[in-house]
Amino acid sequence: MSAGTITLANGSSVVMGVGTAFTTVLAARDFIVATVGGITYTLPVQSVDSDTQVTLISNFPGPTQAGSAWSAVPWKTQQRITAELVSQTTEALRGQNYDKRNWQAVFSASGDITVMLPDGSIFTGPSWHKITELLNSIDLDNLQHIADTVHIDAQQVTTDKNAAGTSADAAHQSASDSASSATSAGNSAADAAGKATEAENAKRDAEVASAAAQQAKADVGNVADAVAAIKGVATLPLGLPFWWPTRATIPAGGLAYDGQEVDQATYPDAYASVLAGTLPVTTEATWQADPGKRHCFTLGATPGKFRVPDLNGATSGSIAQIAMTGGTADLEGIKRGEAPNIKVVLNRIITANPPTVSGAISVTGDTSNTLAWSGGSSMGGVNYEISASKTSERYSDLAKDIHAARASGVICGQMFGRVSNPGSVDGATLATRLENINTDLISRLNATNSRIGHAVIDAGNATLGRAAFFDNPFGNNTAVIVLAELQVAGVWGATGFVYANGGIGTSANYVEGLGIKLCCGGSALACISSSGGGVHTMVPNLTTATPCRIHVYKVVS
Repeated sequence: MSAGTITLANGSSVVMGVGTAFTTVLAARDFIVATVGGITYTLPVQSVDSDTQVTLISNFPGPTQAGSAWSAVPWKTQQRITAELVSQTTEALRGQNYDKRNWQAVFSASGDITVMLPDGSIFTGPSWHKITELLNSIDLDNLQHIADTVHIDAQQVTTDKNAAGTSADAAHQSASDSASSATSAGNSAADAAGKATEAENAKRDAEVASAAAQQAKADVGNVADAVAAIKGVATLPLGLPFWWPTRATIPAGGLAYDGQEVDQATYPDAYASVLAGTLPVTTEATWQADPGKRHCFTLGATPGKFRVPDLNGATSGSIAQIAMTGGTADLEGIKRGEAPNIKVVLNRIITANPPTVSGAISVTGDTSNTLAWSGGSSMGGVNYEISASKTSERYSDLAKDIHAARASGVICGQMFGRVSNPGSVDGATLATRLENINTDLISRLNATNSRIGHAVIDAGNATLGRAAFFDNPFGNNTAVIVLAELQVAGVWGATGFVYANGGIGTSANYVEGLGIKLCCGGSALACISSSGGGVHTMVPNLTTATPCRIHVYKVVS
């Protein structure tokens, strides 16, 4: 705070001070900052008249107040604050432009794209269009045919291997027999030569057969590798519910059955099965009204989406902790837990009126019957029934079994009928990630839109000496950047402002708590030289009424 106090009068440009030293701490174009009525005012100084009096550029718009604390702000400091705000705004707008270009490329470009990250680095990867083409190019039927063919070939190679091994054993035995024959025929040169030739041929046949057997073994190994790769093709039935111990690691292609609505485009095969009725389907109204029907899919209540079953009790009104069991068609659906009823009937003789009972015990039978005794007296007969169903509806005469203890995890659904994962693209994981990216993108866009905004105020005509306030489109207490423009010869542009000769140019400023203030020069609406810094500075002495508008930019952290 600066020394002394000041007095501000509504509608007056004169500021009086007590104990102040205006001539020491202020100069023309500096600013006086004071808080009046809870609102901070930044007031530009036109002239310093004495240590206790200054004249403002415009009249004070707030309420009159004496003895206010104040601060002197040099015009250079205020200029640096404005420059820093412009710099930060420019950086924020540049980042927003990067985001727009990046997402435009993600959504509309084909092939690989390069995006610019906030730190200036770049990332290259496939666009969504390319990802879609990759997924569409997978021929599942042809892939299954290849798997079947490889399996048949593997079986044939195994058969050939066994046959080759048998041939090799026979050849070796033949060679051994031939060698024995050659030894025993030593007295006959011709016979020996013939036997030697046969032995040599048998040996050669054995080597060929052995080589064939080794090749067959290698072929079997190669085919086994191919079969192992083909086993990466999953054939789980579409929509099949399965239990998983934790939501944190649900397998690719699976989705928690929480009764939520999901995108038709993300799960097109499942949606097609819902339309075709190959998965259990009910109406949205029935699903919402009857928890017993929440094992079904619906076409959903939101355009572009469909609803999955709720087997985890996640939706309001749903039944939780269910166990998947079998049964006849009339038992299909989700049932609440129950147990067979426990009933006991006790008979006794009493000598008075039937007793008062409560809880699981009730009186049954005709209490008016009496039994005569030999002594001449009589006693009434009463039946007591103990039924657990009287204390809880979970005990039922119709129940056949008791639910056992259970392991709680999450019941999921297989949302992809077949997923190929021998290479680098996993369709199920990719679809799940795209859904997460889409949700995160919408959240980030909403957050960004709440921080950045632009509006235009129609200020009517600018006239000499006009000063007017307009409501801030983003709230009078929201700091904004403003720019006044005039339309000259059909072209909109800023005029700049020169604080001389009663003011030359047209400008607008944000005033906290009051809104947007338009200030028109008293001598001219546009400068006659380039000193004002606006695009209309070359218009000579513009003094006639001219259309005016004000741009308002909101950028918050």
